[in-house]
Amino acid sequence: MKKTYCLKSLKRFSGLLLSVFFIIISTFQISAASYETDGFVYSVSDGNASVTGYKGDKTDIVLPLKLQSWSVSEISDFAFVGKTAITSVRLNEARYLRRIGTDSFYGCTSLESISIPIWVRDFGAAVFQNCTSLKSVTFNCVPSKITDQMFYNCTSLDKVYLPAGTSAIGKSAFAECKSLSEVYIPTSVTSIASNAFRSSPNVIIKGSYGSYAEEYAKANSIPFNGISAYDVGDVNMDGGIDILDATLIQKYVAGIVELSAEQKHLADYINDGDITVVDATKIQKFIVHLN
Repeated sequence: MKKTYCLKSLKRFSGLLLSVFFIIISTFQISAASYETDGFVYSVSDGNASVTGYKGDKTDIVLPLKLQSWSVSEISDFAFVGKTAITSVRLNEARYLRRIGTDSFYGCTSLESISIPIWVRDFGAAVFQNCTSLKSVTFNCVPSKITDQMFYNCTSLDKVYLPAGTSAIGKSAFAECKSLSEVYIPTSVTSIASNAFRSSPNVIIKGSYGSYAEEYAKANSIPFNGISAYDVGDVNMDGGIDILDATLIQKYVAGIVELSAEQKHLADYINDGDITVVDATKIQKFIVHLN
């Protein structure tokens, strides 16, 4: 009985040693697959290079198309974290780049601007968190989501234009951005975290009338700047300004019809913040060229 118990214990111990051995071998293989070229530290998988770190001394970083013979497809999580000397990052040569990972530029406090090329598809969280000198970001790609904390505490960020096709803005995405003055949010965005703009006191949300962006701005007491594809005065939004628009204003003033938020913007012809018969009269004068 004792021999059987000892044999089972020995087998379990041998199995444990074998597991530890495989872990050590795996760790060695990961380390062995790490390379360095021109200051870029990277790993290789399936013929593609993932940048995992940077040991160079350049302040203007140009991500190359390839490192040795491997296409650069990813900036891994934490790749440039805390690189305070970096002032600019250019990605336009890295045509195979598809992902920018979590915290990849976290704390790059001297980074001033970045343009993200059209071929980038995926972003991790907090990509640019604490990049306190970052003033501008240009999305040439269409991120499906502005990820959680993507621009958290980017205290110099001024204006951001989100491309059509983006559908969501995550938690604290633009929180603690003291200088943020304007964010354009397209109609494709249908989800915005309640704290997305927390402690960003100067921000104005810009978007289309009747959009989710307008609804969100009003619900969170954020100023909203509505834009329209129609000229002011084209109250019925038929592409022209005529007597029908003046009549529609008169009906609204009389309480006969209701106007949408965008129509109210178009009806305020003299731009005094109110809709009255004066606006209808001004449109009538415009029609007969008396203005």
